[in-house]
Amino acid sequence: MALITLSSEAATIRYVEGRPSQDCTYKGKRALIALEVATNYALGAGLSEIRIHPLNETLAHLYERTYGFEVVRPRKEEAYYRKRI
Repeated sequence: MALITLSSEAATIRYVEGRPSQDCTYKGKRALIALEVATNYALGAGLSEIRIHPLNETLAHLYERTYGFEVVRPRKEEAYYRKRI
């Protein structure tokens, strides 16, 4: 399950969750599926950016190095991951 919201700037992944059992068919693939859905959602809406909010320090390596996101730290707002598509 994932929650993706749409704004005038980006499609934002706010939540990704799955069944924690070891025999889950989608174990290790949920983030990639959510990213694909968010990308298609953003492109369909004419947007060129996807975001992940809030930051997940456990998955930072995956988002930054594997999937090419960057951390954005705006003034007076919470930080988030961003990727142009």
